[in-house]
Amino acid sequence: FDANATVSTCSASDETNDTGSFEKSSSEETDESQSFVIESIPNMLYATTRPSPTYFLDVSDALLSKLDNDIDVTLMKCDNNVGECFALNNDASNEVYVQAVLDALIRHSLDLLADNNLYIKWQPDDTTKNLLQQNTLTSYDDDVQWMQLLEKQVLKWTTQVDGTPMLKTRGMVNMTPKQLNNLLLDCSKVKQYNKCSLGKKDLCAFNLLSGGEAKIVEHAMQIPIVGGKVETLSLTHSRSLPDDSAGFVIVSCSVKKELNDTVGNPCFSISSLRSIAGTEKTELTTLTSISLPVPKFLMHKVAFYGADDFFCNLRKITS
Repeated sequence: FDANATVSTCSASDETNDTGSFEKSSSEETDESQSFVIESIPNMLYATTRPSPTYFLDVSDALLSKLDNDIDVTLMKCDNNVGECFALNNDASNEVYVQAVLDALIRHSLDLLADNNLYIKWQPDDTTKNLLQQNTLTSYDDDVQWMQLLEKQVLKWTTQVDGTPMLKTRGMVNMTPKQLNNLLLDCSKVKQYNKCSLGKKDLCAFNLLSGGEAKIVEHAMQIPIVGGKVETLSLTHSRSLPDDSAGFVIVSCSVKKELNDTVGNPCFSISSLRSIAGTEKTELTTLTSISLPVPKFLMHKVAFYGADDFFCNLRKITS
């Protein structure tokens, strides 16, 4: 992968063929020059009307329930009639619907992250459970003792959402939410915090009607501990947190290039970057699906290793 590749917009190309400069008057034009201009027209039309790249996002029932009822988003059925997909592209006629799907994705993601979500039972790992008991803390306390714990540790919880194992982590990073957001979105810097990355590349960016950033990202990574390689293609969207103007939320989820493709290595992750008043630090909470192609008994071990390494590397950047 070319980590420094320039991001292109997912829209029709603006290229045009150069037909040369014609300064002759109409009385001086020859049949040959007229023929040259006419033959160029089809190529120019093709260059400016070339269809934009389209990617397909699987829409789960949970995501579907978060869509705005006032916006009639068109979904597409796969040939096998299993699930529905939304076509992501930058066609002007599709911008309202892309925005609606991204809004629903953020609402769904923030619900999953919420500490007071009554439908998800997060189980702390042994280390996190002991730390919380020793410090007489729960995961939603917000005081000096809680901040001191987050500054040094990486707390971890696991659960299952719709049959998919999930890992939630929380810790503190010594940079502002904006600095951290910029770092995590910059593909050229991925190896600063993910030593297992083999390369990450932005394929295209979407035009958004509101603030934030959305793009398609290709990533290849070495699987820690067990070896092997995993490749992902995902939609990544970042925007300000609704209840924290200085904070950000970043969501990444698998997409596919063809409607009837099957996602080989599905990925879903959420990162909440919350500002800490009076400091230039960030409370970072992540939620990641555990769907690596490794033996089941090793899944949690690999996921926990990756989470610890991620926070360790982020903290080294600013140490």
